[in-house]
Amino acid sequence: MSSKSRGHHEEQIEPDLPITPMLDMTFQLLFFFIMTYKPQTSEAQIFINLPEETGGAEKIPDPTDEKPKPVIIYIDVGLGEAGGARTIGPMTMRIKDESAAVGKKEETIVIKDLKDYQTQLAAKHTQYKDAKGGVKVQLEIESKLPWQFAVQLIDLAKEAGFNDVAPTIRGKK
Repeated sequence: MSSKSRGHHEEQIEPDLPITPMLDMTFQLLFFFIMTYKPQTSEAQIFINLPEETGGAEKIPDPTDEKPKPVIIYIDVGLGEAGGARTIGPMTMRIKDESAAVGKKEETIVIKDLKDYQTQLAAKHTQYKDAKGGVKVQLEIESKLPWQFAVQLIDLAKEAGFNDVAPTIRGKK
């Protein structure tokens, strides 16, 4: 029995692996990744416009230098009722002019209605249109005032010529 087992050689069976489709898929993936790769620009390639060299030492601006401060027009908008519906109530316009050469100037104006609001803003625009720090309109609106009225106030300020109009809800900063 032992002689039979020694003389008998079994042939090794090799697995049949289709290598061609795997190579095909590998090259397709390689091609896909090469074509979709987008390299990032390195930090060394950031283009910056630098000032021209003049040869002399230039004065570096001092961050502590006083910049002109803007004229701020605060408009305190209240809530009123007319015929059981909410409307814009009494308004107060406070103007803080810290850009004045004489010193700080503050003024308060009581506004009766929307027509008066528009007239007062137009007058203030002509008065402060050349202010060095610019002019900002800050609407301080009561939280219960319907948004449509706030938008109406912003639109009227824009029509008066102000570009920097910022509404805030009273009590929230």
